[in-house]
Amino acid sequence: MKEATLNTSEWQPRFTYSKIIPFAMPAGTQFQVIRFDRDDSVKPHHHIITEEVYYVLDGEGVLYINGVTYALKKDSMFYIEPYDSHAIDAKQGLIIIIFKPIEASDDIYWEENENLH
Repeated sequence: MKEATLNTSEWQPRFTYSKIIPFAMPAGTQFQVIRFDRDDSVKPHHHIITEEVYYVLDGEGVLYINGVTYALKKDSMFYIEPYDSHAIDAKQGLIIIIFKPIEASDDIYWEENENLH
């Protein structure tokens, strides 16, 4: 059994957000929490292998998946499949829990078309 809290974990900067990985998981699986400040964003990208399940813990923002706009708000959930083009715009501070049942390191492909939104 392992225990962690958002207050006792060290936030690591990554791209335009900060993240923590509170638990070591078996290879190929990852659980992380990401935190955006107001008006931060992640540019459009996709993964070939990685699957992601998002759970919004707090804050508000916008998620773009394959050209469709979704509201990110407390308690909303999304499943990002391989090849789904996705991007995030934080409108307020935003905290998202991300579970990756299938995760491959360096499986991120930035897209030239930044106009998903």
